[in-house]
Amino acid sequence: MIKVLTNEEMRELDLIASRDYTIPSIILMENASIEVYNFIVEHYGNLENKNIFIFAGKGNNAGDGFALARKLYNSMANVFVFSVYDPNELSGDALTNFNILLAICNDKLKANHLDIVYLNDIEEVFGYAEPDLIVDAIFGIGVKGEIHGLAKDVIQYCNKSNSPTIAIDIPSGLNGTTGEKCNVAISADMTVTMALPKRGLLINEGPNLVGKLEVADISIPQHHLFNNRSRTFLLNDEDIKVRMPKRSYDSHKYSAGKIFVLAGSVGLTGAAALASEAALYSGSGAVILGIPESLNSIMEEKLTEVMTLPLPETSEKTISAKALEKIMQQINWSDVTLIGPGLSQNKETKMVVKEILSQSSKPLVIDADGLNNLQTDIELIRNYKGEIIITPHYGELSRLTNKTTSEIALNRISIAREFAKEQNVTLVLKGAPTVISDKNGNVYINSTGNSGMATAGSGDVLAGLTAGFFAQLNNPINASILSVFLHGLAGDIAKEEKTIYSLIAKDILKNIHIAIKRFVAE
Repeated sequence: MIKVLTNEEMRELDLIASRDYTIPSIILMENASIEVYNFIVEHYGNLENKNIFIFAGKGNNAGDGFALARKLYNSMANVFVFSVYDPNELSGDALTNFNILLAICNDKLKANHLDIVYLNDIEEVFGYAEPDLIVDAIFGIGVKGEIHGLAKDVIQYCNKSNSPTIAIDIPSGLNGTTGEKCNVAISADMTVTMALPKRGLLINEGPNLVGKLEVADISIPQHHLFNNRSRTFLLNDEDIKVRMPKRSYDSHKYSAGKIFVLAGSVGLTGAAALASEAALYSGSGAVILGIPESLNSIMEEKLTEVMTLPLPETSEKTISAKALEKIMQQINWSDVTLIGPGLSQNKETKMVVKEILSQSSKPLVIDADGLNNLQTDIELIRNYKGEIIITPHYGELSRLTNKTTSEIALNRISIAREFAKEQNVTLVLKGAPTVISDKNGNVYINSTGNSGMATAGSGDVLAGLTAGFFAQLNNPINASILSVFLHGLAGDIAKEEKTIYSLIAKDILKNIHIAIKRFVAE
């Protein structure tokens, strides 16, 4: 599992590497430049005679750029280092690397393919041959406030250029902790970040600006990369392999996970169908769908493998209070109950949802209208005697917390962490990216999925998958990690055929088995 850092946590990591492991900070800078150079060669090939512009600021990010310039010079590239600030403002390791570069430039024996340019006006750049590559070494994690003057002009120049731009550590103008964009920011084709991913690269504006993300090994001891104080993680393939449910040779349908789905109302039968089928696609052995009785014939037409249970209904064709006894019987039978997809917010149906949380202690997954029906009674979630996974989008969480959707989107990691701990739940906060938080304050950022999945029914598929894995694993956080990652992967597989424009929830459902197959030994 890969840790994800804030700017402050990265500074601490650098400090500990220098203080506790006596690694000189200039060695870390040198290692960073070597890694950036290697990634540039890997992605862009032979650099001989290529024109490369490096725009350098005045901090350690600039120092990485100066060290990189030496390696590019030695590879026979034509290197132009544009100093965006007065070099007299340089200090420490950045100044050391600048002075080394300056000494090379002043050496009469050097080849003429390395230049340091003290930039005063962006127009001066146009006096040089068009770059084949641009390197952003202006700010890194050091950006503060709005960007003005020459630095702003340089960023706008880079973004207008047709040349690929490589950002060192973080695209200049992007907040490495929050993912907020300054008034201007580099839009990179590739970002090489140091040691571990920064949170801001993965959330909010980050994914729009980062391009291809590469992580550079700058030789900080591996055990410390994992044992630092960060409680945020980025999910990858290895996290899925170790969590996949194991199936014994003598399994039967009732030992492979029994799920009761309470869902559906008039006009919203599709949500119930998608969630129920997704639960089966996860590997669960038996799924029973509780549905308003007048809709049962529709569901029997829609579904083959899912069993249906017609329940007493209200005049609005939603679940009635008279259904409670039957519902509790099914909850007691099941390993996990999913409540919510297409359920409606009818007053009587709302009462049923509240009664379930008051009477039961069995594992629950609560989604959509299941959550909407609890927005004024959130203490029922907090005081529940069993395990709960909730799967809200920003709007649903907004109604539970009285925070705005924009506030939640911007601060999704801290809000998810706080909410899960306070309410004693596992939280799957849907979005781009989806984040998962457990009761202990650990947050997991998903790395799969695409914008084509912003389509009606996608969340119903995720809810069903979550219930399915929860029933098989009896572990809410592992179930959430599996369902979120595989749901996104199924969407990525579907995108290859359907594009982001034509992708629908059924496409995600139909590709779940392909996503799962990648992690199951033949």
